[in-house]
Amino acid sequence: MSVKQTLRIHTNARQDLPYAMALFIDMVRTW
Repeated sequence: MSVKQTLRIHTNARQDLPYAMALFIDMVRTW
């Protein structure tokens, strides 16, 4: 699953914004 798809999924649920940011940061660090 690509980053855009992941962000799109979490953007639909704005309550998960902190989790989405943490996931995005984690993905960037793993890059």
